Amino acid sequence: MSKRFSTIGLFALFVLFLLGKSVLAEELTLVQALKLGIENNTEVIISELDREIAEGDYQIAKKSLFPEIKLNSNYTRLEQVPFGSPNVYRTTLSLQQPIFLAGKLLSGIELAEKGIELIALQGEQKKESLVYNIINSYYGVLMARERLEIEEEALKLIEEHKRIVQANIKAGLALKTDLLQVEIEEGNSLQNLREARNKLYLARRSLGIMIGTDLTAIDFIVPELALEIETGFDYLYRQALLKRPEIQLLALNQEMTELNLSLKKKDRYPNIILIGNYGWQGEEFSLEDGSWDLSLSLSYPVFDGRKSVSEQKNIEKELAQLAQSTKNLQEMIALELEEQLMKLKQNQNNIELQQINLEKSEDNFRLSSLRFEAGLGTNIDLINARTMVKQAKMMLMQAEYQYHLNLVSLLYKTGSLFEHFEEVINHEK
Repeated sequence: MSKRFSTIGLFALFVLFLLGKSVLAEELTLVQALKLGIENNTEVIISELDREIAEGDYQIAKKSLFPEIKLNSNYTRLEQVPFGSPNVYRTTLSLQQPIFLAGKLLSGIELAEKGIELIALQGEQKKESLVYNIINSYYGVLMARERLEIEEEALKLIEEHKRIVQANIKAGLALKTDLLQVEIEEGNSLQNLREARNKLYLARRSLGIMIGTDLTAIDFIVPELALEIETGFDYLYRQALLKRPEIQLLALNQEMTELNLSLKKKDRYPNIILIGNYGWQGEEFSLEDGSWDLSLSLSYPVFDGRKSVSEQKNIEKELAQLAQSTKNLQEMIALELEEQLMKLKQNQNNIELQQINLEKSEDNFRLSSLRFEAGLGTNIDLINARTMVKQAKMMLMQAEYQYHLNLVSLLYKTGSLFEHFEEVINHEK
């Protein structure tokens, strides 16, 4: 009995676990969407593999400091030998150890180390862009959903209006033209509703593809994360110069180019390599009583047709290009931040304006409804008043969402977006 009870209990727990997962899977938060995107995005996965390859290159570069030792052995069987054994064994043990390469090996190791930093920065840049795109797409779904709700509410009001007009026609208080006007408006509202549903479907599909998850039947939770951001230009500009991946990549490229220039200058120095050989030959395989030699090999470039000088000049031009690119990027960042701060201020003003417009349009609709019910207002006046309410709701909704997206863009322009969400992403269950 106890074994049977245990089996049933485990099965029940398993069913409850599945039900629990299905309940959780019915809702999606912004942080969950970000976590799924980072886990499933192909470019992020490829970046991680690139980093592992770069770390392998670094380990290979470090091993170039060690000596190279080779053992070569062969056996020969002679067909006719007048005397002695027909068996001939030859064995050679060789060693090569760099003694002086003007620091080329160490520079190569440093370059490989910089390569790891470069790949890591590129990975952070991809994550930054991915987080930005996911947030915009997530808010796009929320906006599409709210637009659908506004369109559904508008259609209900039109249907109620149609019911009243039909009742008034029966009572001889309205004309057939009033009903036709409402039916035209109803047809337009139904078309708007279909468009809103399609846009919501496409917005869900777009985000689902981005994060690698089917979101067809998922309910989206409005984010509760408050973005508290310092909006002073000087502070934001300093943050951008410190954290923007593009700035860091240019600085790292400059360091790597300077290392390449240093390596190229070292071509004019001599290279000294220690070479050792131990050889043995006999009728039987053995390593005893062989002969050995030890030598120092020195190579020195005497003339290369000034090829090395030309290559150095090209690298110096690359450094000049990087310096100019850095200057241009800094100016562009300053302009982007100014533009974003202007948009943020404009959007704050727009929210206040749209709130006032919504209040006025709702008052206008209320008064128009009273006038229409009292027989003092026209059918067109009521339709127009209702349309103004719907437009005001749309404008306010867009302004409020756009304000949040402006804050997100401001974080993105300073290179702090992924950092802002990283902690909550890592702790999300």
